[in-house]
Amino acid sequence: MVHFSVSDTVLASRQLMSGGWSFASSQQASIEATCLAAFALADETPAKAVVSTQFLLKSQFADGCWPAFEGDSEGSWTTALALCYLNGMTDFGGAREKAYRWLINERGSESHWLWRWKFKTADRNVRFDPDKYG
Repeated sequence: MVHFSVSDTVLASRQLMSGGWSFASSQQASIEATCLAAFALADETPAKAVVSTQFLLKSQFADGCWPAFEGDSEGSWTTALALCYLNGMTDFGGAREKAYRWLINERGSESHWLWRWKFKTADRNVRFDPDKYG
């Protein structure tokens, strides 16, 4: 088991009234910070994890994604992190299924074979190997 120098009580005390966590002293909840804090507290302080789970479930958009920050109107990569967190919790199958479908549907256009071909042949300014990324 890994122990951190910052105690669980200090981390738990930084939870916002909304149930989420923010970066630094911001009052805007971050989905990333919330998931990471909830991961850290899930075993030691389950009540705080329950509140953060409720925050995440109410923050999920109807199409299955999560924004980067509370109040944003677009889905974000944080959907993958929220899905990882929910996979470790009890039965939130509906939320997980919607998130999974959103991630599959929003997969980057660069992963399409035509984009990879373009990067290999026509667009020489690209400085990465499209077979390794995307």
